[in-house]
Amino acid sequence: MTKKILFACFALLAVATSLASAKPSKKSKNADDSATKEALRTATEDFVRIEAGTFMMGIDHYLYEDYEPVHSVTLTRDYYMCDHEVTNAEYKAVMGKPSHRLSKGDDLPAVYVSWDKAIDYCNTLSELKGLTPCYTKEKGKVTCDFSANGYRLPTEAEWERAARAGDDSTEVRVWSGVTENPDWDRSTMENTLGEYVWLEYNSGNEMHPVKEKKPNAWGLYDMIGNAWEWCWDWEASISGGESVTDPTGPAVGSGPWGPKRVVRGGAAWDCGPNQSVAYRRGDKPMETHPFRGFRVVRTADD
Repeated sequence: MTKKILFACFALLAVATSLASAKPSKKSKNADDSATKEALRTATEDFVRIEAGTFMMGIDHYLYEDYEPVHSVTLTRDYYMCDHEVTNAEYKAVMGKPSHRLSKGDDLPAVYVSWDKAIDYCNTLSELKGLTPCYTKEKGKVTCDFSANGYRLPTEAEWERAARAGDDSTEVRVWSGVTENPDWDRSTMENTLGEYVWLEYNSGNEMHPVKEKKPNAWGLYDMIGNAWEWCWDWEASISGGESVTDPTGPAVGSGPWGPKRVVRGGAAWDCGPNQSVAYRRGDKPMETHPFRGFRVVRTADD
């Protein structure tokens, strides 16, 4: 009987020891809390105010025939844009889980994020901060209240306005604040642009932590290269010469392979040194990709 009691006691002691070793220490828990708080801080505080105004959107150059044609765009509202792409740490802090099992590196852009999941992130972040969510989902349709003070994706026009860093010209705009010089040789171009962007020739075909390169004149990082960035708009052709105010894209998408939402900025693995801020493409809103992420904006309410 005594042996049975001793055996039971040893068994209980072994289980207790195992549980104690598996339980996170108070120190590690506090470290996790600190990292989460910092991620939420950068997700909501590292923003730059972009002024309203009129600018020439698109490009008119024989090298860029497939790009959006030049047209005048007026934005009547100031807005705040995050100075960096949403990171893995920020996405996990807001959503409670990583964007994807392959998304590694706290300071790397959160990728494998569909347009639909980016919308969910914006609404969740708005609710966490006590702001009014911009998006409403009903019967598979998403609508946006651009007057709400919550977080949202930029419109395509807001994205290009920010990438151009206040430039209102129609020059070949390769990167915010850097105008392509036709006399540059490739080496000079790559060295100059390499100070600002991660492209296919300097990235090693992989993404890098945000904010490692120089910012543009607004103070925004990685507007070209690193990760593609979702915008609000459905992809559609835009006529040259058309003047528009506060454009938000067509009401519904179309296309031979199904409707697509606009992505901007290019990625570290497929962006060349002649990448223009006017470059645009579209992807299906439910698609994910290892080089597609997003950044968020807020309509200025003061």
